[in-house]
Amino acid sequence: MSASVVQIIVESMSKHAMARVPMNGENVEIGNDPGTGRTIIGMNFLKTLEHKIAKQRGNVRGLNGEPLALDRWATFTFYQPGYDGKGNPVLMKFTNSGWVVDNLAPISC
Repeated sequence: MSASVVQIIVESMSKHAMARVPMNGENVEIGNDPGTGRTIIGMNFLKTLEHKIAKQRGNVRGLNGEPLALDRWATFTFYQPGYDGKGNPVLMKFTNSGWVVDNLAPISC
């Protein structure tokens, strides 16, 4: 399959959206509703993506019911194959930012 790259910058996403993305030969589920009201990403998953980390302080509530002080903000990119409006194959590029959380357990969406 030949594909062109289409860049999509994700500034915000609706609650309860989920994407199944083929990545490194595996299907990965990406959900965007961790219950915190903010975008978060686990460090283990972040390591598999193009990313940059900046030092920034913030608090997130909703993970394990306890407030969590965080100090890393990441901008990350992932790709997903798809089709444009004419049915031509494209490779979509998604870029988003969020808080980095160590040891984030996967959840079912």
